[in-house]
Amino acid sequence: MFTWVRLGMSSAAVNDVASRLAAMVKRGLNRDALVRQAHDYVAGNGLDALTMRRLAAAAEVTPGALYKHFRDRKDLQRAMADAIYATIDLSDVDTAIPTVEQVKTCCRRMRSASLRFATADASSLAPTHPLLPRSNCRRR
Repeated sequence: MFTWVRLGMSSAAVNDVASRLAAMVKRGLNRDALVRQAHDYVAGNGLDALTMRRLAAAAEVTPGALYKHFRDRKDLQRAMADAIYATIDLSDVDTAIPTVEQVKTCCRRMRSASLRFATADASSLAPTHPLLPRSNCRRR
């Protein structure tokens, strides 16, 4: 508390910050949870309707809180695509030298996974198709 006061924050402001942090922890606000909420938002409203402000409102956080997890809307969309691609089983595809038929199979599976996310509540897919942990997601 002493450190916050030295920074010029009133006790009311410190309490506000503490309550917001506690609420974020309680809600489980993290990159994967936000990606699931973004999928749910897009399923109900369409991709063109997705903005950082609208997602923040749906997640009940400030828009600035989203920028802790994503650089911008494109970064969020990449994370959403990564989550979809993480559900695709490619264990039977030779990724080093795939045949034409294997490429077609991969494309069919990508389409199927995309449609599953477009028509379903993303959180309902999580138990059978977990999202990649944040440590495995490449940031671009």
